[in-house]
Amino acid sequence: MLTITRSRSKTSEINHEHVLLMQPTDQEVKNVKVKHHVPPSFLQAALQKNALPSVKLRGDALMMIVQAPIATEKKKGIAYDSIAIGIYLAPTYTVTICASTHPILSMTTTFSHEYVLALLQLIAMHTIDALYEIDMRVTETENKLKTAIHNKQMFNLMAYNRSLTMMARTAKANQMMVHKLVYELHTWLDGEEDQQLLDIEVALNQAANMAQVYNINLGGLMDAYSAMIENNLSISVQRLTVYILMAAVPLGAAGIYGMNTPLPFQDAPYALTIIMFICVVMIVLSGFILRKKQII
Repeated sequence: MLTITRSRSKTSEINHEHVLLMQPTDQEVKNVKVKHHVPPSFLQAALQKNALPSVKLRGDALMMIVQAPIATEKKKGIAYDSIAIGIYLAPTYTVTICASTHPILSMTTTFSHEYVLALLQLIAMHTIDALYEIDMRVTETENKLKTAIHNKQMFNLMAYNRSLTMMARTAKANQMMVHKLVYELHTWLDGEEDQQLLDIEVALNQAANMAQVYNINLGGLMDAYSAMIENNLSISVQRLTVYILMAAVPLGAAGIYGMNTPLPFQDAPYALTIIMFICVVMIVLSGFILRKKQII
């Protein structure tokens, strides 16, 4: 989808054209490449899902690739994924390209340098909001696990773990890209923009640290529930073994009286009642002994 918007910068009288490409066709990419002289290698890199964040100058144009978190469907086994967004900023136009649709691209309405700063700020805020949402989902899943442990809930925790790992990695990569923009390409910025980028760098660093802390806590939670599952399984096997041992007493007596040999009480009128009473006494006695030894 190709969208072109024109506006006038707040700091100059120059009209600025903004070209937005979301899920572009090959023809749309080709047209933008020819009309706006965008390097093909940059367009191809920006359309790669796992493109690493980077920034560099090409003449008087700035080429930037950032990673933004995006919510995914549950069937993919991950709550959040990341998507690359490419920005080619020239004096009179801006080209933004993304292989998928993303809500932050439609929320950004400023242009030129302001557009880059606004987009980076939105990515930082969106990352922090996504981390809070994941933490809330983990808490909800934890509350469900307190009453019953199901495979689905454990798989959800694994999905959140993968999401947090991804978000920590992308937030750190975005922070390094912004750091390079501040300290190596500072001539491209004025004093106010430099300060805004420093604030964005701090926000991205905060997001990366939050993701790491949440991931460590989630890892500890998963280890705790794994230990609980193993402990519950061990207790269940132990109890099952005890029940089998106790049930073996009447089965053994029944097996003995199934033999074709002379046996006690076989001619007594109440032989079955006597034998059952003896079996019950033996079961109660064995249960008492096992309880005394704290086996059950």
